[in-house]
Amino acid sequence: MSRQICFLTVLAVAVLLLSGCQMAAPAMVTDASREVPVTVEVTKEVEVVVTATPEPMMAYDPREIFVLAAGGQDTSSVQAFLPATIHIRAGDTVTWKLAGDDAHTVTLFSHESPPEFVLPVDMADPTKGAMVNPLVAFPSRIPGGPVESYDGHIFVNSGQLSHEPAGPDAPPNNTFSVNFPTPGIYKVHCYFHPWHTATVVVHENTDADVPDQAAIDAQAEAELASYLAQIDMAREQHNLPVNMPAADGSTLWFVQAGAVNALTGDFHAQVYEFLPRDLTIKAGDTVVWVSAEFHSVVLDDAPPAPEPILPQMQENGPPLLVLNPEVFAPMRPSPVYDPAQYFNSADIGPIAANGAAWALTFMEPGVYTYLCGLHHQMGMEGTIVVEPME
Repeated sequence: MSRQICFLTVLAVAVLLLSGCQMAAPAMVTDASREVPVTVEVTKEVEVVVTATPEPMMAYDPREIFVLAAGGQDTSSVQAFLPATIHIRAGDTVTWKLAGDDAHTVTLFSHESPPEFVLPVDMADPTKGAMVNPLVAFPSRIPGGPVESYDGHIFVNSGQLSHEPAGPDAPPNNTFSVNFPTPGIYKVHCYFHPWHTATVVVHENTDADVPDQAAIDAQAEAELASYLAQIDMAREQHNLPVNMPAADGSTLWFVQAGAVNALTGDFHAQVYEFLPRDLTIKAGDTVVWVSAEFHSVVLDDAPPAPEPILPQMQENGPPLLVLNPEVFAPMRPSPVYDPAQYFNSADIGPIAANGAAWALTFMEPGVYTYLCGLHHQMGMEGTIVVEPME
């Protein structure tokens, strides 16, 4: 009897232990006849990504930026846009102001070939002379018209900038404005001087890193000062007389017609003078003028000096700007100067059709003045003093 009680007690304890294990660790319980499924709950972590919508960048109000179309005064000619590179925002307007006394344009080309600088007065009869192309000489904007917007696809041109009034009742054409609505890089040209160019970099109108007017002015002043220093150096380099003996015992004298810095060769900085301005030679000597750019040598004892352009009025439209043949056609009646006749080298220079130099022999003692037919209004004049042979 005691063994049965003991056995039943052990069996009960075993059942209790087994039941405790099932409660502590749920699992698949299998008996001899079937499987009983037990559900296990598993917690799953879900990553939630929140995307914030950025606020739109602020667009700046359009500005008008002022720059220089050129620089220098009198016989100092800075043939450069100042500053040479301008950074602006889309929608800004750039206004170029003429400084200096030389002739310039502000021109932006289209994708087509640019207009020719010079055209025949009469296409059917070239003997009637040549004229400045009206598309070059006059502004592309009609008088009183709105500022043009340039995106690289149209031809925009200031015409010849001048401090003089364009007509009896018209103001001087000495400023020119262009609006730039589209981001990009655009090139600006001067029709009269091929090296005279600038770059306009147009940024998005939300770009904060664009210089203001004060920074642009400071850059222009620094570039102008550098060019003026080169001009002063060019005067010093070329102001001393240069000569060499000729085969017949006379002397060849060399005069620089306009000058650039000999060390840099920078055509942006030009001296519009004959160097030396006053030259003393002996009878029988020859003077050779060598031109650095576009200059001429005119000897005429019957003032006033001929004007380069002869306007011809028309009933409709602007006047025809005819090139004066007394300035643009060479006239050398003799290799020896005769004060009773008109002498003109016409345009001489590195790329001129008449060559880069011109020579004339002086046999009679006297004082002879001469000038540049293209730039005498700026003061480009010289004197040759011929002394008797010893």
